[in-house]
Amino acid sequence: MLEHLSGDAAELFEDLTVGQVSAWQQYDIARKDIPGEPDEGGDYYVVAYANPNAPVIRMADRTRGLAQYFRYVRIGATRVDARSNDGDVKPVAFKNRDGGFVVVVNADRARNLIVGGLPPGRYLASYTTAKETGRELPRLFRTARSSFRYRRPGS
Repeated sequence: MLEHLSGDAAELFEDLTVGQVSAWQQYDIARKDIPGEPDEGGDYYVVAYANPNAPVIRMADRTRGLAQYFRYVRIGATRVDARSNDGDVKPVAFKNRDGGFVVVVNADRARNLIVGGLPPGRYLASYTTAKETGRELPRLFRTARSSFRYRRPGS
């Protein structure tokens, strides 16, 4: 079943790694914002119509974390092995059909991360926290013997 309410990045990670799912989505794309009504998690976006001539669209609460997956993992991607030596760091990796690799790391707090095991090449790194979505870091180049090191500023 692909219509699911209240899923977040932690649940998507579990569904991918434990449930071995191959498709995943929330209930709908967007809903009308109703002042005072909580964001229950079935929508990617909320649209406020206080001014009908200039509606305001915002990401729903759970969309930030999900965007790290949806922005980079493409249709037809294959999940590949990813491991961490820290139980609070949960990686999941994919090889896209174009040959590019994607590693999404769920972490519970700010920390320094080292990513290794990827083939040599140029890579983009970005992160999402409660305050920032898809914040890109400078381009990274990995040689055969190097690993990426970066600071993740929050959970």
